[in-house]
Amino acid sequence: VVDKLETENIENLSVILRGLPDNSSHDENKEIIYALISNLKSAGWRKYYYPADPRISGAELSRFEVSGGVFDETPLSHPLFDVNYQMSLPEWLAVNNFYDWYMYNGDYIAHIKVQKINSAADPSRTGVYLTNVNFMSLERFWRVDFDEAIRPKWKDFFSDRLHQLMSRRSKVEERAKAAGISIEETYQPPRMEHVN
Repeated sequence: VVDKLETENIENLSVILRGLPDNSSHDENKEIIYALISNLKSAGWRKYYYPADPRISGAELSRFEVSGGVFDETPLSHPLFDVNYQMSLPEWLAVNNFYDWYMYNGDYIAHIKVQKINSAADPSRTGVYLTNVNFMSLERFWRVDFDEAIRPKWKDFFSDRLHQLMSRRSKVEERAKAAGISIEETYQPPRMEHVN
């Protein structure tokens, strides 16, 4: 939880939640997971966009094809996993195995990862779900993004890395805008990701 070589603060905490009994309905499991997301939002957590990812909300999903990614990119913060968008049951069932939402609050990021295993008896109606919520400081999140050899001096390279990622975002967002997709221009990233 705390790496004293790096900081006195909590750096990484993983909480594994076992929800409903095995072979409960997909719909009931979906509701419990969205309730967890709603509770986090009520506590001040908000949607996180990785700096390379296009800022496309879940509300735009019906306007473009997502089966091959998002405009040929595979974003970490995919519009399907927008904490402000609730998937329909057919959308939910179309996701294979893992669901991933990212949120942030202050200097921390939360990764909500849900594993789904469809039941053998009735795979279209029931399954087993395991939810893992990983809370990590943004400093740790970014530190591990760098190669181990340069990690001790990662802050020296952070600004350049952000600019590179945001350049990738801009290219994808230009293609999205050309296709008539709205971009969440008002998105405010965590304080440490504000670029000069």
